Amino acid sequence: MVRENNEGEYSDIGGRIFSGTEDEIAVQQSVFSKRGCDRVMRFAFELAQRRRKHVTSATKSNGIIYTMPFWDERFAAISKEFPDVRADQFHVDILTAQFCAPSGLV
Repeated sequence: MVRENNEGEYSDIGGRIFSGTEDEIAVQQSVFSKRGCDRVMRFAFELAQRRRKHVTSATKSNGIIYTMPFWDERFAAISKEFPDVRADQFHVDILTAQFCAPSGLV
């Protein structure tokens, strides 16, 4: 398993206001760069070349409308650089259902 932990939801952009009150608000900004996405994806594909020759990407691009579709687009582009590695893309919801449900029910 390879996952991004420098960008995306792990960026340090955001904050809280009105702490300790009924009006408290927390904001977290996700940041996805082409360089950052491509770096982690190439690492995953290079690792797959030495192992099972299979990479699966899971996103929430059906609900997070800017960053996750960008990730999906970058994954599709990088996967073309590794024709010997099978690449799958899923929404995390269906991927989770496949883990939880008996085979053939989802």
